[in-house]
Amino acid sequence: FYFAAGNFLNVQFNILNKQIYNYFPYPWFVSCVHLIVGLFVMAFFWGSKLVEYEQPDKDFLKALSLPAFLHAFGHCLTNVSFA
Repeated sequence: FYFAAGNFLNVQFNILNKQIYNYFPYPWFVSCVHLIVGLFVMAFFWGSKLVEYEQPDKDFLKALSLPAFLHAFGHCLTNVSFA
């Protein structure tokens, strides 16, 4: 169920992005808005204690920094390809 729901939502997200870029052709700006909204959603869940926040250690952050950057950059490039 989760796999199908995730794919369905991904398709809907991509269709909506393509529609947005027909009227607002600024993919880097839209990508930054996506990432900032995600940051606020995470902050809400952690701040409201709906999801437990665990303080990451330095080694974890070091190991995660490159994949996180590449994921965010890939998201931006995907949006640029839609525009």
